[in-house]
Amino acid sequence: MRTRTSATVLAAAVLTAAVLTAAVLAATSTTGTASAASAAPQAGACRPAWALAAAPPVPGGPVALSGTAAGINSVTAVSPRNVWFSGALDGPSVQPWVLRSDGRTVRPARQAPRLPLDGQYGGAGSFDSATDGWVLATNAGATPAGMGIHDPGLAAPYAERWHGGRWTMTPLAVSPHPGTTGTMLTGVSSVSAANAWGVGLFYQAKPGVTAGGAPTGALIEHWDGRSWRTVPNPASARPGAELSALTVVSPADIWAVGRQQNAAGTVVPLVERWDGRSWRAVPVPAGSAPSALYAVSAHGAGDVWAVGDQTRPGTQGVAVPLAERWDGRSWAVASLPDVGNALLTGVYAASPADVWATVERPGGVPAVFLHDDRGRWAAVPAPGPQAYGLFYYYAGISGTGRGHIWAVGTVSSESTAGSSPLIARLRCA
Repeated sequence: MRTRTSATVLAAAVLTAAVLTAAVLAATSTTGTASAASAAPQAGACRPAWALAAAPPVPGGPVALSGTAAGINSVTAVSPRNVWFSGALDGPSVQPWVLRSDGRTVRPARQAPRLPLDGQYGGAGSFDSATDGWVLATNAGATPAGMGIHDPGLAAPYAERWHGGRWTMTPLAVSPHPGTTGTMLTGVSSVSAANAWGVGLFYQAKPGVTAGGAPTGALIEHWDGRSWRTVPNPASARPGAELSALTVVSPADIWAVGRQQNAAGTVVPLVERWDGRSWRAVPVPAGSAPSALYAVSAHGAGDVWAVGDQTRPGTQGVAVPLAERWDGRSWAVASLPDVGNALLTGVYAASPADVWATVERPGGVPAVFLHDDRGRWAAVPAPGPQAYGLFYYYAGISGTGRGHIWAVGTVSSESTAGSSPLIARLRCA
């Protein structure tokens, strides 16, 4: 299994959205980054203009002055004036932190209640309106060996539901075999107050083990307005299979992505699609295996993007980005610029000619985004002072169309071992 790039404990083990899946990430970039000049847009395109947004003050002082840890690992842009963020604050113990933007400023939202667990944080979130949405609650314990994609820590049996102006701890579906199989959700998508989907994994469970062991199958759960229930899927009993994220085109057209093991035991991407009645597996290229998909975004039924990582050909443990596109008929691997040792943690398809992806690179390497402008991918410098000892880790991205996009993560300080929330915003210049 690939391990994460280095960061603070909170940033690496709690806030970042994906873990590499096959060997060990190198400590430094293997090749140079594409020139920023290559990101120049064509005529009529949105000229990328990224800038850091001011986040609310972190209790305990800024990261440069203390060891306080805070960060954001999920963003949902419902509209230009309704954007939600979920993450964590590390004070006496790790606790959830929910923020909200009206399009001008980012402020703390009403905070979700804490579970009776030590070190709970806000994981993946999704909102369908100003009054309805979900944040997955996860305990920030040590990551068990073999758990894979999301550094999940300890499984929490609840999700936090935002509805009616308040948060409610809502039980998730009970494992069909609780004595031997545990369940964990790592991705969620809210369609309406009576329709939400969650994806994740089944894992081996036994007395005294809250989470751990190898994944034993992909998990899909559905919220019908009253309760969460497990929904059958083709990979539910496939060893090594797990789903990490999903995107909704319509209530009858939903995509979920993750990873699985092929017949030879090699880790390769997993893609499933909901047609309104059942989930089915969709063939997807493996890229250069071992490989996996961590995020997915759809602009329409014939324009879906999934991103993750693959292994650089000729190496045993160097991860490089993987991006694939569904054109309405089949999936195909996209040609990307060489940004060295890296993976893609998030993707947002603003239009068929405008797609953005967040990049995770080893600590100390300048942060970049990848941008597809009318079929041509290029690296674009991410905002923020690239000062010595400051490491940027982007975990997710969302938007409401061309020129209205948000990217989130954490910036950590090597000198203080602290971290601060990282919120970047793009507007058309």
